Amino acid sequence: MGVCMGKDNPYNGSPNILGTEGRFEQVNKGMNMESRTNNITFSEPRVPVIFILGGPGSGKITHCDRAVQERHGLAHVNMTDLIQQHIVGNGLSDFSQMPPKNLLEVLLIEMKMAVNASAYLISGYPRSMRDVVEYTEKLQRVDRVILLNWHVKILEKQIEFGAQLGDTVLQLARMELKNYNKNVLAVAEYYDQLGILSVVDGERQPTDVYIDFLQCIDNIMTQAKTNKQQNHNHHPNQPPQQTMASMKVNPSPGVLEVVPLGPLHIIWVIGGPGSNKSQLSSNSSPYFHLSIGNELRSVVSNGNSNFTEEQIKHIKDSVASGELVSTDIIMSLISQILGIQRRVVIDGFPRNAVQLKSFQDLTSTTPPCILVDCSEVELGRSIGQRTQRADDSSPAAIKKRLEIYRLTTLPTLKILDDQHRLFIVDGDGDRQQVTSEFNTLLHTVMQNVESGSSNSKAGNRRRASTDTLRAMYLEVDQQ
Repeated sequence: MGVCMGKDNPYNGSPNILGTEGRFEQVNKGMNMESRTNNITFSEPRVPVIFILGGPGSGKITHCDRAVQERHGLAHVNMTDLIQQHIVGNGLSDFSQMPPKNLLEVLLIEMKMAVNASAYLISGYPRSMRDVVEYTEKLQRVDRVILLNWHVKILEKQIEFGAQLGDTVLQLARMELKNYNKNVLAVAEYYDQLGILSVVDGERQPTDVYIDFLQCIDNIMTQAKTNKQQNHNHHPNQPPQQTMASMKVNPSPGVLEVVPLGPLHIIWVIGGPGSNKSQLSSNSSPYFHLSIGNELRSVVSNGNSNFTEEQIKHIKDSVASGELVSTDIIMSLISQILGIQRRVVIDGFPRNAVQLKSFQDLTSTTPPCILVDCSEVELGRSIGQRTQRADDSSPAAIKKRLEIYRLTTLPTLKILDDQHRLFIVDGDGDRQQVTSEFNTLLHTVMQNVESGSSNSKAGNRRRASTDTLRAMYLEVDQQ
């Protein structure tokens, strides 16, 4: 089920967006990615948009459906069901395999069906920061985000109980819970920083939870009506009224207050190809994890409306050949994330002195960097064990990436080392030991960054390997 409105509020349009196998037939059929974007018109909604976040078993769908029946004009867009149907129909194994662009197009179609809606309750979306980026670029308006807050362990018990009753598909629920813990909580933190998050304690009697949930919605609707009336009476010489995104809604009992957007807190993670830096960095909560390599491969696979066809071709050719992607593209990727997320671990950056300077010019910050230090023998062995990446299949490309790392990246790291911004983890040991040491160091660096210090003199540092020392003290390329 996609859109749900009260019985007195029918919507126009066909509900059969998903075919019998769970595919987005009306969106995907006979259209490539670019043509879909060109044929769908994105415009900012004219009525309030409220995102409802929560894990599986949190009650987000139940509360939304009840609110729709009790509040005239509300429309509930149940993205959770649409996502699950698409996963089943396409044999996907992870929520992240659904391109944000496709999902946003389906959301827009669902919203347009509810032509008479006075507000949209959108449950189960955004499911990641990539969705946030796509939505912010195309539709923009978000009036409030409500998080139904549960401990993950209790949610696990909830879905197991639901599976026993036959109300829950256990595999899908576990997949949703994994995504909630890894990605959705980061989304909630982002909206918390913007000052538009309300957190409702879900671990109470359902009636009490629903009362607070509905009170949040009522507050939002009241504020939206007030803003609309004030803007209607607005004099041209007066300053514009605040939007919901810049105002605070007085919370009811069980609803937590929010905080404004804060300063940038950035940590870089670098290492040679095969150093496992991306996997190590993925456990970076509460920081958002941005993998430059994964993002570039995603642009090639799924497209990105911020880049031209020529730029995407450049990315594809560079990744395939092992060459560095141009700095302006890398900085554009980073800028997209830093515009919406303030605490970020960036792996695969900086690759050279130009990227180092460009980041400082862009942000006026000097982040610390963690080096996953591996010998060239270990890097080669690790790459040989990876089979899932197409860019690992070309010996020439692998050789080129190793050469760039040794001749360009490592000398650049000497700059950070001289500024006491470099922390080093031995990447040649047992994987479990490397992971443990990395997590400990990352936590220490996070604490330093939060306290305003990124000086590696304060941390536990080890000497780099012979390969690293030899390269770090080469003449830094003037690019």
